[in-house]
Amino acid sequence: MKIPVSFSPSERTEWRRISKAMRAAGLDPSARASLLADFVLLESRIASLRASENAASGKARLAAARATNIATMERRRLHRELFRGAKVPKPTGPKPTTEELSAQEKQRQADDAWVEFLREHAGESQSPHLAALEAAMTAKYGDVSWTVLCERWPA
Repeated sequence: MKIPVSFSPSERTEWRRISKAMRAAGLDPSARASLLADFVLLESRIASLRASENAASGKARLAAARATNIATMERRRLHRELFRGAKVPKPTGPKPTTEELSAQEKQRQADDAWVEFLREHAGESQSPHLAALEAAMTAKYGDVSWTVLCERWPA
């Protein structure tokens, strides 16, 4: 796929940048070469329109602003068409280790046990029996987590 000869050096750079982005998205830039050329030319046209908008005043400035807005809308449309059907990258966060997964599962089990305990004994007055049950829960699962107290209780 050849870059059009009439392109300026900055337009050639933009062509290469967009082509590279398209290939990274799993698209063939040569299949959409005319759209790509229109997009690159529109980029430089928008830059010149912005410069003339900044230099103008009064009605001329309004006309330049309208032209800039229309060109921007066209650029968005071309961008959408250029990248239609592109593969969406999967999130690439670090995968949790086996130890982290084990700790999360252990915490979920503890939270479930605490929620069940709190629901079962809701409304009971403090008694030595309830204090002993709570001590046994604390010994087995640790202190009740804030997740249980704030998010899961009462539910």
